[in-house]
Amino acid sequence: MGHSYLDDLRARYSQYSSGEIDPMGDLQTRYRQYKNTRALDLAAVALSLGIQPESSDAMDPLALKALHDTNPNFDPGNVGGYSDQEWMGIVNSAKGKYFEYLVVDELNAGGTVGDLMLPDGYSAHLATSMTQPGWDMQIVDGHGDVAELLQLKATESVGYLHDTLVRYPDISILTTGEVATSLGPNSMVLDSKMSEADLEHAINSTAVGLDHGYLDEFWDNFHPLMPLLTIVATQGYQVVMNKQQVSGAMEVAKARAARGMIASGAGALAKTLTGSWLVSALCAVTAGMFFDRAQNIDDLMAAMRSRNQLMAARAKHYQILLSGT
Repeated sequence: MGHSYLDDLRARYSQYSSGEIDPMGDLQTRYRQYKNTRALDLAAVALSLGIQPESSDAMDPLALKALHDTNPNFDPGNVGGYSDQEWMGIVNSAKGKYFEYLVVDELNAGGTVGDLMLPDGYSAHLATSMTQPGWDMQIVDGHGDVAELLQLKATESVGYLHDTLVRYPDISILTTGEVATSLGPNSMVLDSKMSEADLEHAINSTAVGLDHGYLDEFWDNFHPLMPLLTIVATQGYQVVMNKQQVSGAMEVAKARAARGMIASGAGALAKTLTGSWLVSALCAVTAGMFFDRAQNIDDLMAAMRSRNQLMAARAKHYQILLSGT
């Protein structure tokens, strides 16, 4: 259905309509408004696909790296399938490495970890081997010489720290706040001011964030609110400015909303499968344009048929009056 088709219908039945009421003209105005808003609606859909899922914000990249580095066989799609003991082992191993990554990252960024801060020109480096005996991090000066060695322990076991101090009495231990506090004053134990509970929470949140199926990702990427608000705003403006009646604005809004939902759904599906905003935006626009053509604007067509029948009845009535029978 196009403008030319509506023009022909309007010309055919205009002789039977009153001068004050022009149903075909009204329908043509609605159809033109629907077509003219396609670019606006599909642009709103494309922009909405750029919204990042909330779950991605919960995933700490350092926690993700710790999970993969300490558990090479970790299956993010089977988080709920691990036993409590298996899951505890995964979290504990990742938690310790995550603590190490946090400490080094913060120190090298010029920040402080507890009372520890690097002098200008110094840098912190983790041991290349996860089984490095004695120390976990070395602090290097500007000439590349090792200035200090530290052990980094994210543990709840006070006994484990005591054993470590006995084994390596000359190497200081940087640990979590809970354990450092429970040990009391000890010059060889440094408080990182990091919480054991916070470390565990970061690991668990990241692992859960990875355990998303396609259906979860689809709903994360499906954001129809922006295009729907655009529709409400533009159609409401037409009513407020007396450019359109409420009933007409609602008919156009309904047709636009159907197009927007189809485009949003297609875009969300494409983003779920590809992870690409560009691909998803192109799919959304294509789906919206295809909807216009394939569906042939069912609601507006139904309204046109209703008005068409009414005008045909009027035409027959006038013909009877004119014939005098």
